[in-house]
Amino acid sequence: MSLVSMKDILEKARKEGYGVGAFNIFNVESMEGLIEIAEEKRSPVIIAYYEGLKENMNIETIAVVGKKLAENAKVPVVLHLDHGQSYEYCITALRNGFSSVMIDASICTLEENIAITKKVVGACKHLGVTVEAELGHVGTGSTYGAEDDDSYKTIPEEVEKFIQETDVDALAVSIGNAHGAYRSEPKIDHDRMIQLNQVSSIPLVLHGGSGIPDNDFRQLVKEGICKINIGTEFMNGASEAIIDSINTGKKSILDFCLASKKGAKKVAAIRMDVFGSTGKA
Repeated sequence: MSLVSMKDILEKARKEGYGVGAFNIFNVESMEGLIEIAEEKRSPVIIAYYEGLKENMNIETIAVVGKKLAENAKVPVVLHLDHGQSYEYCITALRNGFSSVMIDASICTLEENIAITKKVVGACKHLGVTVEAELGHVGTGSTYGAEDDDSYKTIPEEVEKFIQETDVDALAVSIGNAHGAYRSEPKIDHDRMIQLNQVSSIPLVLHGGSGIPDNDFRQLVKEGICKINIGTEFMNGASEAIIDSINTGKKSILDFCLASKKGAKKVAAIRMDVFGSTGKA
């Protein structure tokens, strides 16, 4: 099958009560491994290309490989731009055939965020390309817990206004989650999550999934999270597998590529089970 709409995948997940993993790929092997484990688990899957890695991976190459893998896949596959920082880069992903883009204007004011998101939606909607935005701001794990401050969290009263004015398809929320490795144990605001889901008419997204306990994941899915981003854990799984390969005497780059693929697959398999997407393709 060809690339599918992330909107369709997430709406199904919301209706049936499970989450779909979006994994930040880092090379072709990680993409291949992700499709392979999704087929084994019979799970829909989101290949997430992070703009911050554009110096490491060319978006045009990722698009060609991603579309070919999706074409041969036996499960629904989304090719998604993660954390697009500008309208222009979202258009680059659009022109290269991505089936979904995220515009992240969460550090802007509410009105600026609405304006930028609305512009991206206007370019993507008629082409059937899903648009994700972020309301509230998901910070980084390296500073997590440094301040007892809720001001960065998503405000329930702003959600309905944001969705109505932008016509966005999915919304990433800030509820105590953070990107990268957490400095201290994550404290997820489940009460706020419940409130956000009550006022949202679209699927909600959790970023910063690496390091959040499994029980929190399961609870968040029940509370309305439909998409969960996994980046650091996915890459660390590959790195650890490479180190194990070296420790067993392997020296070839080909061995390391294969090890990274296996390590990434192992992480994705665990997450698909925890999120409840196994068997949902």
